[in-house]
Amino acid sequence: MGDSTILDTLIYSSIFSSPLTEDELYCYLHMGKILPKTTFVKNLENTQEYLVRRDGYVALKGGESLIARRVKRQSLYERKLRLAKRGARIISWIPVIYFIGLTGSVAAGNPGDDDIDFFIIARDGSIFSARFFSTVILSVLGVRRKKQEMHVSDKICLNMFCDVSGMGLFSQDKNIYVAREIAQMVPLFSRVSTYEKFLEKNEWSKRFIAHIGMKKNTCIAKNKSSTENLFLLLEPMCRFILNWIKLGRQVAASKDVNSFFFYPESTQKAILKKYRIAGGLL
Repeated sequence: MGDSTILDTLIYSSIFSSPLTEDELYCYLHMGKILPKTTFVKNLENTQEYLVRRDGYVALKGGESLIARRVKRQSLYERKLRLAKRGARIISWIPVIYFIGLTGSVAAGNPGDDDIDFFIIARDGSIFSARFFSTVILSVLGVRRKKQEMHVSDKICLNMFCDVSGMGLFSQDKNIYVAREIAQMVPLFSRVSTYEKFLEKNEWSKRFIAHIGMKKNTCIAKNKSSTENLFLLLEPMCRFILNWIKLGRQVAASKDVNSFFFYPESTQKAILKKYRIAGGLL
């Protein structure tokens, strides 16, 4: 029998029809302790009969067509990544934005005609101003995905926001789905080491994927800005406007808002169900 952690990691990826590079497979490995790279390589060799390896990618047996498709999509991925980096660089000038992470299919390296998903962490007490100004800037540039828009390829979707105090909200669902989302996230921008603090706040995820944070990290880093306090003064106005145009999810009645998650919970349940039916171990 081959290595169960390797097979389980690939079973999860197969739900998304996505083969992995060997580095990705190592970084996303479904195990709760650090595994030396040399041991991983040996385990990979011992699991050969269950795998197909081609063009630098690994998939479960029978996944040749999936590898061919990902190879074909490489140029598309590189273009979307450039667009994501450009968008992140622009809105990183908003001083109350502390972190921008790329998520979804682009972060996983296997996009189709999908949009580009951003996860943003704002300074405490500034989540509305972070959302307002990032929405305005990307809208003016014509690159923000709008609700019910049909042609979303290459558009940036601002679908997850939280403030520094809300970074622990991910721990409400401690499962492999959330752990893989954290592992696959590509950090694009981080102010005052917020990405590292996010990983520390979600240390629980390493019980599922011990190698979280080991992916190559080339994100832009900045220090605090002297103009942050101005944006804090604008927070009540931004809150009012967003709720008036229903971009704040009508949360004006709540005094302590530290997250906007604009994605259906049913997605997580559906993926976990498919994973378990496929024989997932976690």
